[in-house]
Amino acid sequence: MKPANEFRASLQLRAVGRELARWREDAGLTGAEVSRRGGFSQSKVSKLENAAQWIAPADVVALGLIYGTPKNERDAVTHAAMRAHDPRLWDAMGRELPCARWDYSDVEAEASEIRGLATDVLPPILRTPEYALAVASAQAITVAEHVRPFGLERHRRQQDRLRADPPLRVQLVVGEAVLRQPTGGRRVMADQLVRLLALAELPSVTVRVLPSGLGAYPGMGTPFTVLSFTEERFDDVVHSGRLGGETWIESVGERLPYEEPFTKATGMACGETSSLNVIAEAVGP
Repeated sequence: MKPANEFRASLQLRAVGRELARWREDAGLTGAEVSRRGGFSQSKVSKLENAAQWIAPADVVALGLIYGTPKNERDAVTHAAMRAHDPRLWDAMGRELPCARWDYSDVEAEASEIRGLATDVLPPILRTPEYALAVASAQAITVAEHVRPFGLERHRRQQDRLRADPPLRVQLVVGEAVLRQPTGGRRVMADQLVRLLALAELPSVTVRVLPSGLGAYPGMGTPFTVLSFTEERFDDVVHSGRLGGETWIESVGERLPYEEPFTKATGMACGETSSLNVIAEAVGP
């Protein structure tokens, strides 16, 4: 089994790189200008922004000063670099210190396969922009500070991965009630179901429906996603969203209560053709 913190450290490093790139763009500087002002080579600036090497906290501070980044932002990204550099600091630093963070969409961008059990809402990768906005708007009042604002371009890039070579593979088991919940209104929901049907035709996407009359099933009431990665040094991780935050489960023992119910729920769901028929029926006239 791989070290549990290695995956989080890698994601934290990517988060730091994204922030450094944003700082430079906000400052209106090119890599060459940064090199002249701060003594960084253009190659190093590029590697730092793409997380192609370890990012020293001192480099974060130096670049932040070059870009004129406010101290509170510099501190958050510096703490993130410290966590990425030494995973043992992940829990030791706690949540009291400001820290640049990553969220589900960042992890999804690194994944090669997603297996999800949807009991209340469709997963982000399969949503239409309107459906995604409706979900985000419903959450905004209570969890605004915990949820990244919806970005249309980022959303499109994620869905494009379903058609890439190699594609992001998705296996979804969804409760029929999710299909009949008019999230965003009937028109938005109908468009979402039509999109779901289209995506389910892709070789990379499998959708299975748990019919409403089935009764209790494994994982009921606990939506979650299992993400797999091409990099051998990363084990699977389980994501479970909740109000006020999210939970990431990395150890093999803690993943089993999620992976086994997914397999069993898949076996209890309708076949692929029957599932598509259920989705088409939910679209309505």
